[in-house]
Amino acid sequence: MALLAGSNPHHYPHMAANVPRLASHATRNVSMGLVAPLAIAALLGACMGAWAPAGAFGVVAAILLICLAASRYLAILLIAAASFSAGQVLIARGAALPVGLSGEDLAVTGRILALSDEGRFQRARIMVASCLPLKSGRVSCERLRHVRVSWYDAPALAVGERWALTLRLRPPAGFANPDTFDYGAWLWREGIDATGYVRNAPPPQRLANARPGIRVLALGFLEAHAPEGMARRWLAALTLGAGERLDDSVWALLNASGTTHLVVISGLHVGLAATFVLLLARGLARCRFR
Repeated sequence: MALLAGSNPHHYPHMAANVPRLASHATRNVSMGLVAPLAIAALLGACMGAWAPAGAFGVVAAILLICLAASRYLAILLIAAASFSAGQVLIARGAALPVGLSGEDLAVTGRILALSDEGRFQRARIMVASCLPLKSGRVSCERLRHVRVSWYDAPALAVGERWALTLRLRPPAGFANPDTFDYGAWLWREGIDATGYVRNAPPPQRLANARPGIRVLALGFLEAHAPEGMARRWLAALTLGAGERLDDSVWALLNASGTTHLVVISGLHVGLAATFVLLLARGLARCRFR
């Protein structure tokens, strides 16, 4: 090794050519070697956040100080990954509706993030801006973030509107039957902190109308410049993900032919690809004409 280190690299052309490839291979091995420890650390952190044992923060802080003193940077990275994962779980647990407020009327202001028509009612996901129990002496619900509510006899609603509502909520929970869909786990993954329904007394109050987003503006542009017909509806569905423009007969045909995913997925992918190409073309045009 000493002879090779002191030798002229031009005397070993085959070794000099292999140096970049060897370095790239070593870097890739180091990167792949970090994946499993980081994944295990994140999993352990999530378990620690769910368990939340007393004194865990002090133990982790002491271990971190020891690793810093010993310059154990890999251990520091793993502890940071575990702490971040545990913190996310603790934040999610802390935002859930307190059990003491289950079934209580809450005055909530928030913005509608998503809507779905369930026939007899509207299902809305709301990002909470403020929450206050109507009865005094109740625990606080100010940490509530997202709720999923049913709205019976709802007025005309739009995503992005801000409302002042009276909600009756309960903590997120799943079904007790075994071997069924884990509704509670799905709510946790979706970041839903409570479920319930909208009360009509006091009556809901619309605070602000929805601001048109990029997708809404693009749909308006398409409607203004494309002729009415099936072609425009298909173009809206495939490029902007506006599947609601297609009627039930088209969806039945897509289901029968097994091509539903083309409409469900392509709208997002085609829109992203078109946006990327547009931005790239604009950037190249500016660089060319400067």
